[in-house]
Amino acid sequence: MQSNLNSFAPAESDKIPTRPEDVVTSRNSNRSSRQVPVNKQSPDKTKEGSTKSQPEAGVVYARVSSSRQLENGNLEDQVNRTVQFAMRQNIELIGSPIKDGAQTGTDFNRPGIRDVNKLVREGKITCLVVDDIDRIGREALETLNYIYMLREYGVTITTPQNGEVDVWETSGRTIACMKTLFADVENSARVRRIKQGLDESFINGNWWARFKKVPFGYKKDGGAWIEIDEEQAAIYRRTVDSFLNVSLNRPYSRIIEITNLGKHGISESQLPVLFRRPVYIGKPTINKTADEVVHGDKEPTVVIDPDLAIIDEATFEKVQEKIDEIHDKFSTNESETNDVGDFIDRFGIHSVVGASEHVELRCAEDGCNGKLIKYGRRETDGIGTHNYKCQNESCRKQRKWPNLKELFEMQRHNSDD
Repeated sequence: MQSNLNSFAPAESDKIPTRPEDVVTSRNSNRSSRQVPVNKQSPDKTKEGSTKSQPEAGVVYARVSSSRQLENGNLEDQVNRTVQFAMRQNIELIGSPIKDGAQTGTDFNRPGIRDVNKLVREGKITCLVVDDIDRIGREALETLNYIYMLREYGVTITTPQNGEVDVWETSGRTIACMKTLFADVENSARVRRIKQGLDESFINGNWWARFKKVPFGYKKDGGAWIEIDEEQAAIYRRTVDSFLNVSLNRPYSRIIEITNLGKHGISESQLPVLFRRPVYIGKPTINKTADEVVHGDKEPTVVIDPDLAIIDEATFEKVQEKIDEIHDKFSTNESETNDVGDFIDRFGIHSVVGASEHVELRCAEDGCNGKLIKYGRRETDGIGTHNYKCQNESCRKQRKWPNLKELFEMQRHNSDD
């Protein structure tokens, strides 16, 4: 990867305390010892209708995902319910409720979550009071990881319906897993419904329902679809002819040199993606995501439009064979080689990235493996990071790196070291 990963490193204040005087050992039955900050003792059990003799220090967190919910007062209703519950439970609330209005539960870089993280790191709370667990997040693995991270800091989740949810105990783990799983399934179903609607719109002639850009060789048709740009199409045909005749020695870089595609913003790494797009034979295609495949929607969405064909199918198949031939020539038996992960395990990520400019991020979407390029700045828990976008035209997924789960794992490993 081109960038220096020092920009991702957590500040000293972000790290879990590791000095002997700063931590105590906490044990749960049948668990190995864990270190938690000394000022965050494991909370007593909390159930609706009971009160504690010693008040806990907590904060209310509330979230709604849409502007409509915000305008309808759902956020304030959520806050009021949760505050009243906290008062009944004898929880001493630290400051005002933390609110995220019109914020998706799949993004853990929300302003409210960053505020919660600050209180957790400073040791000011022992419980996070929420209306329900799905207010924290709607992506199961990341939400569970976040809840476990809070518990490592001595903070448990408390809700009106379930009371204290302590993931260090079987009952708490069960509740947390079920709640986050249901929220994830519901969110995935909603996303699939949206994508199905977009696919239908795409099939009915709306290119922009599924793509944000016009591919090289085409232009807008004056409506919602695209049409061939004859000048660029001629360049594409010459590029294909050159590719089929080029040697296997540096084929992609030689094509860039021969055709001067660089001036059109096409790089060496983008050529295989460009060559594999079925739109060039008049079959614009939407590949399915891993989630869609898991749920049985395996077949890609294909629109048959002969007017978009720039090359014939026989030529297209020859190009695919040439790409496969190049891949086979430069591939080796993976069981006999070490990949980037092996070197990271051996030498550490900073050593690997610092020693080589060729280490890069790749898209983890099923069957993609496209190169991820920087696509704007983001933050993860207040730390400056980058957003990345997949260069594969049939994917174009975006993500930030590291996300909250990855960052906390780095912090935990750094603390363990």
